[in-house]
Amino acid sequence: MSIEESNINALPIGSQLLEFEILEVLGGGGFGIAYKVLDTNLDKFMVIKEYMPNQFASRSHKNTTISCNPKDKDIFEWGMQRFLEEAKLLSKFDHISIVKTHRVFKANNTAYFVMEFYEGETLESYLSRHHPRQYTKDEILFVMMPIIEGLKAVHEEGFLHRDIAPDNIFLRRNKPSILIDFGASRNALGVKSQNISAIVKQGYSPPEQYTSSSKQDATTDLYAISAVIFEMITGKLPPESTHRQTEMFNSEDDPIEDIVTNYKDRFEISFLETVAKGLSLRQKDRVQSIGEFQRGLVEERTTIDTEQDIWTQTVLQDTKEGYINYLSKYPNGKYRVLANKKLDEYDDEDTYSASENIQEDKTPIQKKGWSWYGFFFAPYYYIGYGKNLIGIIFFILTIIPYVGIIIAIIGGINAKKDLPIGEIKFNWTNALIYPLFLLLSMGLILAILKYN
Repeated sequence: MSIEESNINALPIGSQLLEFEILEVLGGGGFGIAYKVLDTNLDKFMVIKEYMPNQFASRSHKNTTISCNPKDKDIFEWGMQRFLEEAKLLSKFDHISIVKTHRVFKANNTAYFVMEFYEGETLESYLSRHHPRQYTKDEILFVMMPIIEGLKAVHEEGFLHRDIAPDNIFLRRNKPSILIDFGASRNALGVKSQNISAIVKQGYSPPEQYTSSSKQDATTDLYAISAVIFEMITGKLPPESTHRQTEMFNSEDDPIEDIVTNYKDRFEISFLETVAKGLSLRQKDRVQSIGEFQRGLVEERTTIDTEQDIWTQTVLQDTKEGYINYLSKYPNGKYRVLANKKLDEYDDEDTYSASENIQEDKTPIQKKGWSWYGFFFAPYYYIGYGKNLIGIIFFILTIIPYVGIIIAIIGGINAKKDLPIGEIKFNWTNALIYPLFLLLSMGLILAILKYN
């Protein structure tokens, strides 16, 4: 509802509402009218929002009391209760990016709540005045990051906003932007009255908001946030979500502009990909949390990671985490069967390490087989590649013969010097045959372990 349209049912300028004097009609929607008022007790400007569903109620010229058709009385009363609940919800939040509600009251056969007044204008008004300007990343984040912070506080309390759009984002002078309205009462009454135009906002509402039976979650708000950012990037609204669904059903082509390709010279790829993912038609394909969305916007990545790029990197790394990451990004990707197969292998053998298998392929023992020459160099192999428990055990076993040789030689030297250790009778035959016997024995053990 425009200001001109809301003036038809608005309270007369100069009229008194308790201690508040009506100064100006700020605007209104199909379910309410907002006024700039003067609190005569505090001599302070405030904003009052009035419950005024023009589908069910009206106000005659110069009359302050709202009249309602008797057949619509029940739904009017039901909607008013939702309106008051929205006011109570707003009052729960003490956040710099969420408008503060001070009080609620009933009068003139309807309900009101009083909010803080701010100098500035809505984002809708600002974008309209500067259309079709396209904004920089810094300008977008300056406006949207405070809104995202406010939305995070809403989600943390278990609530959804359901009505994020430029007309509900207020640009304050010398202060962060702020969310000025929730869509709870408007959505509830729209569903109750089956008035689809009251539930959705073309371009900003995801498909699940077009039906009362669809489940809504955090991604519902993230779609709307992404649509606002899309508008600031491109200078135009994204196509209506239901239109996108129809076009994809008929032609398999999504009519929404590919911002990742078309605007990569102006924005980081990660920023564009986050917005594009937030605008996915299926809820499971969108960014799943406000925190993840926020991180994606500020990440500075400038290269496009295609599915093929990510899969190639995943295969090269060959780790369990890599395959999980691939499936999280591409749950229906063309390599999903292979990725799931690899994950099943990891589940069957927790100690499996693809990186160690790659390293083993590089060793001389693997290339030459378990020859006598391999036995002599087994310790060097395990020093370089003994990354697990078995490798360490092999190392200990194969190093024993070398220790034996050293002891035998030292024993022989000490025997000639009449040192205590020299009491061991030195014999060059024993010194050579004994370690060689140990060496061959350990080599045989290694071969058995290796092939079992």
